[in-house]
Amino acid sequence: MANTSDTKKRDGLKKGEFFLNRRVSTFFACLIIAGTAWLLHQLSKQYNTVVKVPAIYENLPEDRVVLSELPDTLETEVRGSGFTILTYKWLNVLGSLKIDASKAKSLGKGDYAITANAIPTRISGTIGNGLKVLRVFPDPIIISYEGRSEKKVSVTSRISVVMSNLYRLSDSIVLNPEYVVISGPQNILDTINTVFTEVKTFTGLEKLTTQDVKIVQPLGGLVSVKPNIIKATIPVGRFTEGFVMVPVTAINMPANAVLRTYPDRIKIVFEVPVEEYASIKEDMFRVIVDYNKANIKTSTVPVEIIRKPLNVRNIRPENSQVEFIIRK
Repeated sequence: MANTSDTKKRDGLKKGEFFLNRRVSTFFACLIIAGTAWLLHQLSKQYNTVVKVPAIYENLPEDRVVLSELPDTLETEVRGSGFTILTYKWLNVLGSLKIDASKAKSLGKGDYAITANAIPTRISGTIGNGLKVLRVFPDPIIISYEGRSEKKVSVTSRISVVMSNLYRLSDSIVLNPEYVVISGPQNILDTINTVFTEVKTFTGLEKLTTQDVKIVQPLGGLVSVKPNIIKATIPVGRFTEGFVMVPVTAINMPANAVLRTYPDRIKIVFEVPVEEYASIKEDMFRVIVDYNKANIKTSTVPVEIIRKPLNVRNIRPENSQVEFIIRK
């Protein structure tokens, strides 16, 4: 009998715990539903807040230069639903303010003020479409213009070439055009005499190559360049090494004196385009020694190459100096 009584008591306790747990679960479920409903209600309300918004300036006059740096980010007071504002705060995906500079009001002496009539009433962008612009800071935005002048300047190359073995530049790199037109404030143009290509290296070239090359904007864009992309022609050819034996001639000799060198002919080594190798002759070169540069103590005199063909390069004598004797 005692066991039966204890069993009934345990069953009663279990039933009581079950109903208690159900009540607790039901309570928390209701609490969550109520909290969610309250949160959604709060997020549906309209709120004011201040956010930083990127600014894009449109319709800036092409014939003028903006002297003052325009703010690229504006502190903007906006109004929108709590959901829209919260989404922006979490995702940071706010659009931009596109400001129409043509609506700016003249203040005189080249200064203009962008006021509320040039500010969009809403922020562009998927999320930002729900945000109404109330005001921006700074207000107004001041733009200072100066008339744009033009000037023609040369282009300086910053191109380097790394070629395959046996290949060389056969001539100078040609830029087309060699001159460009820059425009901007006159006082700035007066300081610029040349513009530069981008730093660019070409490797492994084995033939004449033409490439587009950008011009670097001077002074971070305060001065514009037209055209801002030019063509660079890089004349590359295959070279071979050759040599000729050239007689040595003495100059600036005293009267009744004769200088003889040993050897009397010297080997001149050079590089030449493969297709032009056969045209190179020894009489295209002239090698001299200058009596005024002779070292009497060592009986040596330096060798100088004073004439050479235009199509050869890396020319060098086999010996930089030769021995001599003087006979009178």
